[in-house]
Amino acid sequence: MKIIAIGDIHGRNFWQKYIQEPTDQLIFVGDYFDPYDIWIRPEDEIANFKDIVNIKRDNPDMVTLLIGNHDYHYLSGVQQQYSRYNESSAAAIREVLEEAIDILQICCVYNDTVFNHAGLTKTWCANNQIDLTNLEHSVNQKFVEDRLAFGFIDGIGDENGSDARQSPLWVRPAQLLADKIERYKQVVGHTRQPVQVFQNNVAFIDVAGAALIIEDLDTVDWS
Repeated sequence: MKIIAIGDIHGRNFWQKYIQEPTDQLIFVGDYFDPYDIWIRPEDEIANFKDIVNIKRDNPDMVTLLIGNHDYHYLSGVQQQYSRYNESSAAAIREVLEEAIDILQICCVYNDTVFNHAGLTKTWCANNQIDLTNLEHSVNQKFVEDRLAFGFIDGIGDENGSDARQSPLWVRPAQLLADKIERYKQVVGHTRQPVQVFQNNVAFIDVAGAALIIEDLDTVDWS
């Protein structure tokens, strides 16, 4: 099975070149909003997200849209605000996110590989009663029932999320690698990398303008 996993968007449209490529699964790992690039206007990032949503609705079984921390802080009921939060456009962003909430999720699993925004640690899963034998359903159902469980936990680690107790929208690479779920490999974005990195059964793919193309999960060198 061929999978194309697209890293953090942040309002950019580089993903468009990948939808032309034949694939079995197209997975966006979240962070559709809060651009680094100052020339991307709020109306542009909203239109960009709407285009992605339309592709998902037209191809529901082939496209997966995951949630990142820069999407999460705009959702209804979430009181936290992270870096580059756009107060003036928050209501408009919240509206398009909530309109698409039925097709957004935290993680997806293929074979023994889980795709999510920042990473799933054993500690966070244990603290939130996640069923590791039914990981995808359990994590996504947790979001439906208690979306606040995915927020940033203040007072632990540091301001960047460097603690294994942080959620799969926030944990950082060092803590994920030290506390990852043994039975799963993981593909994550969230932490910017100069190039795609495979380390100890985790792929870090938040590389500007690039996507991870996996021709066959069974042939990936995860080391």
